[in-house]
Amino acid sequence: MKSVGETQCTRDTPAYPDCEDQTPSLTTSDEDTCDNVSEPAEESEIFAQQLELLAAERRDYDLLKLREMTLERCKLRARICELEANVSDTRSEASMAQLDVCKQALAGEKEGARKAAHLDAQVTDLQDVTQKLTKERDCLILKLDEATALSRVTHNQQASVNDRQAREIAALTAKNDLLISKNNELTAKHSASVESGQKSAEDVRFAQAKLRNVEYELEELRREVATPGPARVRLQSEHLRVINETYALEVEPAPDNAQMQRLKNENAKLTDEKQALEYDILLNKENMAHLVTKLDIANAGFRAFDCTHQSYYGTPDDHKSTNDFGYDKLARGIFGSLCDDEDFLACYNIYRHNCLKHHRFHARDEGKGVAAWRLKREFVRLDDSRGVAITYK
Repeated sequence: MKSVGETQCTRDTPAYPDCEDQTPSLTTSDEDTCDNVSEPAEESEIFAQQLELLAAERRDYDLLKLREMTLERCKLRARICELEANVSDTRSEASMAQLDVCKQALAGEKEGARKAAHLDAQVTDLQDVTQKLTKERDCLILKLDEATALSRVTHNQQASVNDRQAREIAALTAKNDLLISKNNELTAKHSASVESGQKSAEDVRFAQAKLRNVEYELEELRREVATPGPARVRLQSEHLRVINETYALEVEPAPDNAQMQRLKNENAKLTDEKQALEYDILLNKENMAHLVTKLDIANAGFRAFDCTHQSYYGTPDDHKSTNDFGYDKLARGIFGSLCDDEDFLACYNIYRHNCLKHHRFHARDEGKGVAAWRLKREFVRLDDSRGVAITYK
């Protein structure tokens, strides 16, 4: 059995190592964490400060609680040592009961220490969570910086785009103003062309009236001589078309320059064709006069000179030729000058049929007239030689 001096323990020198002051202190990782935290944005900084404040309050509370538990445990240990020193072989039941109470109190203190250790572990976990949140905060700050830089670049690009669009709008506005001025100029030209078109319409009507007068003159000439049929028909169709277009010009309020120019060109073309037709008529008149003269010579039975000379004065006597100008030659000459005219060929066909029909009517009493069958045979021979296909009944 231990002596009282061996088992006695005081508050200053506890007999058990558990009586030592177990005040926890901040770990190196906690200090590093606090030192490495950079200044975040306003919301992140408030959140981090709240976490640190919560952790500091919890540590202070745990330290205070741990000190109280340690002092209580030391008191209990001292009391146990004192009781053990004073207990003899004949302990009293009261001392044993008091000893049991102290042991139960000691067990409760151990449970409190275990809970304190658990709380310390939770604090450590909370510090780990705080570190993770700090890292996430740093990542968010980095992303925020990148987004800010990207926003600045986008803003600069948008400013460049706005500037370019402003320049393009200015260029389009200038182009629009130029187009408006050109449109006004074209409108003025169109108004002038309308006035010119109205004047041209009057000129066209005057030309049409003049053309109608020329047509009347040509009709009188056609009664005297045969004229080229296709040219006349074409001239009449062109004349009618120009009259219709002239009427359309009078109905329409504002003809354009292209139509007026086309009418002018067609009017000039009709004028040229009229001059050509007049020349053909004059040439036919000359041919008719020449053929009438030859018919007179042939009818008299004379021979006439047909040689050519540069001048009638000083004509040599040794250079001459004559011709009897037979009726067949004169007929060939007349047919050759008019064989391309459709109207002439139609009249040629009709007159031959009428002549043959007339001779058939006189078949019972022909007198000195030629028989119809002989006349038909002669017509067929001459038509074949002239290349004309006519069917006689």
